Amino acid sequence: MKMKTSIRFALLLGLASIILLTAAVPLPGRGFSFATIDPADLVRLTVENRTTNYMYMWLNGPQVYYFVIKPESTSYFTIEPGSYRQTVRACGDTASKSVVIHGHTRMIMPMCGGNAKNATLSGGAVYDLSNLIKIVRVTVVNESSTNMMVILTGPATYVFTVYEDDENVYTIAKGKYQVKWWACGESASKTWSAFSDSKLKLDCP
Repeated sequence: MKMKTSIRFALLLGLASIILLTAAVPLPGRGFSFATIDPADLVRLTVENRTTNYMYMWLNGPQVYYFVIKPESTSYFTIEPGSYRQTVRACGDTASKSVVIHGHTRMIMPMCGGNAKNATLSGGAVYDLSNLIKIVRVTVVNESSTNMMVILTGPATYVFTVYEDDENVYTIAKGKYQVKWWACGESASKTWSAFSDSKLKLDCP
């Protein structure tokens, strides 16, 4: 009796093993649900963050990637080549564009307001991310007799405090803004476009 039970148990165990092994093999014409990319087909992506703040990058294409690059550091990744929708967040701005990565690639986020036009990479492509994150240096001038709070809403949102009869220099995302400011006990608003070295002069509303 014990021998028969042992034989039945062994047969059931063998049958279960066959079923499990068969289930682990993809059926003909079906895709495999796990990553099957040959490491030899991957390419290196070097991301250099020259800013003093964290930088974030998303790549959405053949695969989906999310990268966080520490301030003033360089990070190295291996990705599947192909066409991606790239989104970068840096210098207080977020922007997206399409990019094709087909070989070893280097992407540089220069200091906010700067560029990396002289960077080169032997045997690969170089992307200057300042062409995507367009940061400009502007001056906000308080011509009133009180301290002023200024809110800029546009490509990004900024909040500044400028002391009475003073001016401050900032680096912000290039583009058109809705400006709202408080001074002399009142508030006002207007539209303004930020370009390199432009000035925003504000007085009592």
